[in-house]
Amino acid sequence: MLYGKQNVIDTKLQAVQAFIRAIAKAEAFIQQNPAQAAVLMAKYLKLGNDMKTTNTVFSAMKPVLAQTPQINQQGYDAANQFHVKAGLIAIALPYNDLVAADTINKALA
Repeated sequence: MLYGKQNVIDTKLQAVQAFIRAIAKAEAFIQQNPAQAAVLMAKYLKLGNDMKTTNTVFSAMKPVLAQTPQINQQGYDAANQFHVKAGLIAIALPYNDLVAADTINKALA
């Protein structure tokens, strides 16, 4: 998840949308090229050439990797409830107050 202030989104909209599109391309690459993505992950995590460990780590991570930069209401609500129950935040914050869904949707259109 990435965060940005609304004034940054407003003043640098093209850059923000380009960044969102880049994230979408990276997520698509990971989903469509798991073997190549695993090699890149191994380099990033400095796992060396141990493909057994690399594949184990990648397999464990793959189900929770985002497939799109879009944040849906249901997932947001579940995370919000978790954070409130865990005492990490005092109150649940409205989806529309924190998610620039319009900006994300326009960037991906």
